[in-house]
Amino acid sequence: MASFAVQNTTIKDSEDRKDSRILFNGKNPVTAECFTMDCQFKASIQDLCTSGVFICTDRKFSIGQEISLTFWFPESGKKMMASGKIVRKDFSGIGVKFKILFTK
Repeated sequence: MASFAVQNTTIKDSEDRKDSRILFNGKNPVTAECFTMDCQFKASIQDLCTSGVFICTDRKFSIGQEISLTFWFPESGKKMMASGKIVRKDFSGIGVKFKILFTK
């Protein structure tokens, strides 16, 4: 299981979630490089937990679509890679549930 150490963030617990999520603030944004079968793009991460991530984007995707991600934590220099499926979408972005998550 991957772990991440980040400063200047908020960790939020919710009764609906089995994992705590890290909410990223504007001081130290985390950017993801995203890859699908159709496109490659960079976008900001809104929040992250060990089971998934919410990516801010105005691009159009389908629920169930496969996506691969690479993201860096600027303060620690850690790089993480993940692959998963889009499980949620709204006007501000997409929710991705991880299948694989590892630190490089």
